[in-house]
Amino acid sequence: MKTDETPKQSVYFFTEEEFKDIQCSAFTDEQLILLREPTPESEIEYKEDESGFRYKTVKGSYMKKRMNLIFGFNYDFEIKSREYFQASSEVLVEGRLTIRSGKFTIIKEQFGKHLLTSKTTTSGNKKYTFASDIGNAYKSAATDSFKKCASEIGLCWDIYTQEAPETKGEIKTEEDHNAKKITERLEYFLKSQTTLEGLEGVIEQFKANNEVNDNHQKLIEDYKKIMNKTIKND
Repeated sequence: MKTDETPKQSVYFFTEEEFKDIQCSAFTDEQLILLREPTPESEIEYKEDESGFRYKTVKGSYMKKRMNLIFGFNYDFEIKSREYFQASSEVLVEGRLTIRSGKFTIIKEQFGKHLLTSKTTTSGNKKYTFASDIGNAYKSAATDSFKKCASEIGLCWDIYTQEAPETKGEIKTEEDHNAKKITERLEYFLKSQTTLEGLEGVIEQFKANNEVNDNHQKLIEDYKKIMNKTIKND
């Protein structure tokens, strides 16, 4: 931007008139006002992921209510794909949000995920561990995908543009955080196994993803000892 230009003549690479047209071409002024409204505290949820990060998110019902209010039900949401990862007890869905606004069609795609809890049941002398509520997990992952798609058009940006989540304790670097996250996930899935075969399956899965290092060997050996002791007692 040239220093001798007045604000009326230029806003970075565009004139004010061009910039206004770009901003408002897809949405009406009324829609833009509604998109920019701050999220009420009553609609904000505080969650924590498996690595200890505490973050803000928005209730799915609120996001859908705002979409209906702003676009008058003139939008579609579809699930393009879904997957269940048994080794990590996760479901992942890919969603597509299509919004029709005047002469424009806006499409946003994002992923959503949900981590299943584990349940253990006993039959005779054997114990079986399996992921619970997979149907509800897909629903939660779909809602997560929908919210992320909607956030990309500016809905609830005051929540989804957080620079950094709140944490339990200090994490010095991104590398430290990733290493801590992998270790905690490995321990979680090792702990949830009730057979030696299941234990080996988890280890192989993490190795296939290059997520097992020398620091994990003692953790793995400890759980193998616990498993062998359990099998002998049975």
